[in-house]
Amino acid sequence: MNQRRVRGQVRVLALVAVLAATGCPYAKSSPRAEYVAPRTSEPAPVAEGILSASFVHDDGGSLSREDCIVVVFDRELDAASLRPRSFLVVLGDGTRVYAESAVLAPASEDDENRSVWLRGDFGDPLHRPPTDLVVVAPVWAEDGREILGAAVKVAAHGRPVEVVAAELIAPSETRCPGARQLIRLYWTQTITGVDGDDAQFEISTSAGTTVRPVAIDDASTHAGDPLADNVLDLCVADGNELREVRIRSGTLHDRGGRSNQDVRVTLPEARHDAAIPSPP
Repeated sequence: MNQRRVRGQVRVLALVAVLAATGCPYAKSSPRAEYVAPRTSEPAPVAEGILSASFVHDDGGSLSREDCIVVVFDRELDAASLRPRSFLVVLGDGTRVYAESAVLAPASEDDENRSVWLRGDFGDPLHRPPTDLVVVAPVWAEDGREILGAAVKVAAHGRPVEVVAAELIAPSETRCPGARQLIRLYWTQTITGVDGDDAQFEISTSAGTTVRPVAIDDASTHAGDPLADNVLDLCVADGNELREVRIRSGTLHDRGGRSNQDVRVTLPEARHDAAIPSPP
């Protein structure tokens, strides 16, 4: 057994004990994770791998167990490694429950596999909302790394969409064709409402200029679009180093119609393959 896996198991052993009879109501014969949620004034302990978790849909008390949480990771995931019982959710009254399904969504294209859609019975927004999420069994990244023991606070139902990750990647024939640079933004949940008004997006450069995207890729204009996801690609024609993205409030919306607040995102340094030369 390699040292990385041993370290991961040690982290989870610190969270997991034997299930009591009052454990997860639909998993009574399985181990119960004894994760201790931090107090409100304390940040959740975060292990490498996980960026955010958001309570995006409440089933309104029906028996369907269609509550949903979107979890965003900092790397591409191996879809075959996703198991519902890898994800433990702590509710506001202290109840611990496991997800009932876990799939790559809302973004599931082959180069966007960083988001997981969890479905289950995750309480309700007012009386016992989900407060914390823990990865209690191994989830594997596409590069073979193991994610285990990561924990994060769950953003409340109704919270505005936010950017949790930004990267510069190379344009291609299918992603921003003809552009010189591509900025990819990962959001906490599904975004819609991109209407082609590029004036809402401002990008500062190393030359001290402000540019706007020449196109917006991988976006939806309609809230009911089943292809909408939580990834947005900004196509940039400028060849200078890109420093920061600013997006005005009200530019994008989630499925419930709630709009984003002002966004300012510092961009990472460009990789060697993140831009293509100017055409001759």
